[in-house]
Amino acid sequence: ADLLVLECSFPEGAPAEGHMTPGQAAAVAEKAGARRLLLTHFYPAAAASDLMTPARRRYGGDILLARDGMKVEVAAGGGGHTVLR
Repeated sequence: ADLLVLECSFPEGAPAEGHMTPGQAAAVAEKAGARRLLLTHFYPAAAASDLMTPARRRYGGDILLARDGMKVEVAAGGGGHTVLR
């Protein structure tokens, strides 16, 4: 996959049932072989925390943090072209 979009509701060390921490999301992205990981759905505790460091420990691809109003364009047919604005 060119881009994997995963929720990351809680910071590392504060897991909650049904939601992921950055490290958990990163492990999924690594296992899936995704080229890029876009983390989204931040609860206040996650938004106020360092999400990148624990994610980078478990995932070697590009990591992006979603923001309000962000647009993602993905090319049809798996062409590997993704535009983030």
